[in-house]
Amino acid sequence: MVVVNSSNLKLMPVVYLSVENRSRELSSKLLVACELADRGLTVIIGQQWLLNENLRFSPKGVVVFKGLNKVQTHNMGFAINLGHMPVSNDEEALGVAKSFLMTKDVDPEAGLRASRIFTLGEVHQRELMRHTGLPERRLPITGNPRLDLLRPEFLTVYDDEVAEIRAEHGPFVLINTNSAGVNSGWGSTEEYRNVLIRIGWIDPENEDDNILLEEHLEHDRKNMREIETLISEISTQMPGQRIVLRPHPSEDPQHWIDVCADKPAVTIVPRSDHIPWMMACEAMVNTGCTTGVEGQMMGVRTMSLCPDETRWHSFYLANQVNLRVKTAADATGVLKLLRTGTRDLFAETREQLMAVMHDNIGAIDD
Repeated sequence: MVVVNSSNLKLMPVVYLSVENRSRELSSKLLVACELADRGLTVIIGQQWLLNENLRFSPKGVVVFKGLNKVQTHNMGFAINLGHMPVSNDEEALGVAKSFLMTKDVDPEAGLRASRIFTLGEVHQRELMRHTGLPERRLPITGNPRLDLLRPEFLTVYDDEVAEIRAEHGPFVLINTNSAGVNSGWGSTEEYRNVLIRIGWIDPENEDDNILLEEHLEHDRKNMREIETLISEISTQMPGQRIVLRPHPSEDPQHWIDVCADKPAVTIVPRSDHIPWMMACEAMVNTGCTTGVEGQMMGVRTMSLCPDETRWHSFYLANQVNLRVKTAADATGVLKLLRTGTRDLFAETREQLMAVMHDNIGAIDD
């Protein structure tokens, strides 16, 4: 077992920031990099697998990992053996509302290897204290860089791109999908399941885990069907309304390209930076995606579509902090009220929903 002992490390003033998904993470990691550079540190930022492979050739420093699962913990041990200090920003917990899911893929050895684990808020900190046995000082509440990036003073860097999007697409409704379990960019649902096994999210020998996974996949199927219905509803009931659909980075975008092939008012933008598209839209619809949390933080009119009854709807923070509807028909009704100027349900509910946000996410105001 490899255990970090920071007192024995001789570190250079170097910080390594790893990025898994460029469109989702790079901008926020660059924000952290700039802040660290302003404080006199050298920052090396790169794709996580390349960064890990090159740690053996790099000056000994602090390595910021993006999670606490088995794969990440294994790489922390590798970094320790090379004389680096691992810390972690548990990005997989961002957007999770249920406490047991916050620690679902946290490897038992994560607390032994990460010198610090940066937490989202009091709920997240409390759950990690319980799960890892670490003291509070090892689990500082920092919020998350993806949310720091959404402060008004930083969002101005997107102004030119937002203006270009609006000039090209006009007023549009943005749909962010989140169904990688059944529309997997990994190639198949079975391979997606194998990924969850590798990171420790499920144990294939545990019946409760298998049930949870099947519920997850059925939740994804229902969400996909309802999004397809929503596209048809908007196209029929709101003639001329432009729609932009952003598949989740882990999804196969071809499914949505095929579904919308006969709908000229729908544009598919796979693997795109979500922030300028959210800033440019009139309103956004998601199905429990973390972009729902980000959208509400930014003041975007954001709606969560939660079809049928399933406990999975309560697992995602977006569904707690967004205007929530059950059906495509309900969502279309909300959008029609907004379009006609009859009623803005987003504005009416924002104060109440932001109170829920503050209960779950720290360091978002100062």
